[in-house]
Amino acid sequence: IRDNPGCDQTALGHALGINRSSAMRQVNILEQRGLIERRAGRDARTNALHLTASGEERMAAMLAAINAADRALVETLTGEEAALLGAMLERIARPSPRPRARIRTAEA
Repeated sequence: IRDNPGCDQTALGHALGINRSSAMRQVNILEQRGLIERRAGRDARTNALHLTASGEERMAAMLAAINAADRALVETLTGEEAALLGAMLERIARPSPRPRARIRTAEA
């Protein structure tokens, strides 16, 4: 929502890899906490999502905490080790070019 102000619940769900119903639940929680607000969307059926001032403040605090934790994790590494770790994490985060095998469960 911060990076795409005015997005709707469908776009949010797509970005998070969840369905629209799950996105709506998350939006409701964030709105109840005063972190986002719904505004008129592109048409009468949609809402545009925006961070509130409180949401902006919480996001800044959260990102500062994440950055501090990241720095603490790599402070004992050499420059080469930190670069290797970064490259490996990027590779892990990148979507796989191959479709993943479906995991079968006892219920399936």
